Amino acid sequence: MLSAAVTTTAVAGTAAAVPAAAVPAAAATAGTIPAAPATLGTIPAAAGTIPAAAGTIPAAAAATATSTAEPAASGTALATPGSTAVPDGSYTTTALHLKVTVGPNNDLTCDVVAELYTPTSADAEHPVPAMLTTNGWGQDLANNAPLAQYFAGQGYAVLNYSGLGWGGSSCKVQVDRPEYDGKAASQLIDFLAGAPGIGFTDAGHSQPATPPDYVIADSTGTDGQRHQRDIRVGMVGVSYGGGAQFAAASVHARIDAIAPIATWNNLVYSLFPNGADQTTGVASSTPGVSKLILGVALAILGVKSGLDHAAVDPLRLLGCPNMPTQVCAALTADTVTGVPSQDTRDLLASASVANFADRIKAPTLLLQGQADALFDLNESSATFAALRAAGTPVQLAWVSGGHTGAAKPGDYDLTALDARGQYAVGRLVDHFAKYLKKQTVDTGPDFVYQRPWVTYTGNAVVSYASAEAPEAIPTQQRYLSGGTALSGGRLVDTPEQATGGLQTFLTGPAAIPTSLGSPLPGNDSSDPDLNLPGTYGAWTSQPLTAPVDVVGSPSLTVQFQSPTVPVNALAGPTGMLTGYAKLYDIGPDGVARVVDNKVTPFRVADIGRPTTINLTGTVYRFAAGHRLQILLAGGDLKFRGGLLPNNVTVFSKTGKPGGELTLPVTS
Repeated sequence: MLSAAVTTTAVAGTAAAVPAAAVPAAAATAGTIPAAPATLGTIPAAAGTIPAAAGTIPAAAAATATSTAEPAASGTALATPGSTAVPDGSYTTTALHLKVTVGPNNDLTCDVVAELYTPTSADAEHPVPAMLTTNGWGQDLANNAPLAQYFAGQGYAVLNYSGLGWGGSSCKVQVDRPEYDGKAASQLIDFLAGAPGIGFTDAGHSQPATPPDYVIADSTGTDGQRHQRDIRVGMVGVSYGGGAQFAAASVHARIDAIAPIATWNNLVYSLFPNGADQTTGVASSTPGVSKLILGVALAILGVKSGLDHAAVDPLRLLGCPNMPTQVCAALTADTVTGVPSQDTRDLLASASVANFADRIKAPTLLLQGQADALFDLNESSATFAALRAAGTPVQLAWVSGGHTGAAKPGDYDLTALDARGQYAVGRLVDHFAKYLKKQTVDTGPDFVYQRPWVTYTGNAVVSYASAEAPEAIPTQQRYLSGGTALSGGRLVDTPEQATGGLQTFLTGPAAIPTSLGSPLPGNDSSDPDLNLPGTYGAWTSQPLTAPVDVVGSPSLTVQFQSPTVPVNALAGPTGMLTGYAKLYDIGPDGVARVVDNKVTPFRVADIGRPTTINLTGTVYRFAAGHRLQILLAGGDLKFRGGLLPNNVTVFSKTGKPGGELTLPVTS
């Protein structure tokens, strides 16, 4: 056992009774969970909140769910997960300082502050599986305490730590690069496996802490090979704490299961998205467009952590405060031009699972928020596809909420977890029960999504539906047609219905925003979106005769024509055609709202050929009587667009539409 002073804590136990044989020794007692932080953490107000206000299910309703709407999927209801949850047990907590050596040359020594949660019944004779969890961007280990407490109560030894550069951990933030954050996590696993010289009770690393001797040993890693100090261990975490899991699993095959929540596939796309000229996953061959508001907000959080904890490591403030040099370069140059420099792209790519998914073999459960405008659904689809292609067991759940929206009641509340009453938490519990506890458990369909239009009480399971994969959702097409001066362009059902016409618009000079909607991305905004006349082209359908449920990423293929783009593009990306694609829901009252308030930037290198724009994914119902509209705008308040103005036209002819809108639909 550990030699440092410990505190014993008893964790809440309101779960439904389970057979005694199903309860491990570590879950013998129940008590009261300590007060948890109110939120998972926040991005500054300009960017919204990370899933903070999910509903809490009353105890009486926790194990049941009812729906007043349609069945879950094609008449087949999904099973309620979380049956492997056990009555919560007591644990002890130990404050630690962990000495790690990181970097490409292993020449940077850092102090990682952590807390180890140990089930009270765990010892060398009764070993338990282990878990690592680390913080989101701008946070520290305190924000992850509810996760750590919950899984410790479920019989896991949980090491909760502040990532490099966050909270009391020294060194600069390293953006979850494998050679830094991945190597750090690998050494934390060494400590859990009993390695000396890593754990200490002081920041000066002079008072050793006895490493654990109560974690289950493994015979082989996920690569099928034997490894020194191999233990049964998984990882769970949100956002930046999700990226850390990919970094760690790419470095070492000892990690047996991971569950990244609301995280990225490709940071280049996350911060400089481009829906056009895409190659593999969400990557584009043409530089994207700066997420101005979110990018600045995230940088401020990184600098603030360094300032708040300057006494821990004053060197964190040298050069670019608390972050790699390229991050400050991105702020000073990239936000002026709206175009990421090559150095910025290289840094972000090095921290992106898109570029090392083939090295990850740990079974993976991805939870991605449908209301997330920072790391959108397209990113999770790309990771899901890449891991599948690599032969890695992977499942994907599109859940409610996200960085820019609150979770639905009965889906999850990561400040008060309840596997029986919250669908997504049940999926987490079952995932780790299967791969860490080696229990026989049905972990559910490989791909599910939450339908916001379904009404229910209790567990959100009845609002979920499943499909084989996001790309397996059937599609239907609508076509860009001419219209009238009053109505604008039309969206028609067949190419033959297209009539002649054109839509001409101007992209603003100096990236002036010409859309006057909410500056906050995400689907919690209900503000109407207004576009200045002459700065957009729009195509609108007739009122729908039946609901249309869009699930996934719509795409628009269109032929642009412009007298200015070929000349301006000689100046590079700042002169290329840059615009914004938006899908609107127009109600019977005539008010148009951007679906989920999500906007897809596009920058096109060559308008001489048709351009396909992959829009941000959504799960959204267009109600009967509503109209669907696709709009192309020349500017948007949330982004830093092109610097040179361009005149752009989309033509259509009789029987020859100006473009094709493809919608993934389930109804």
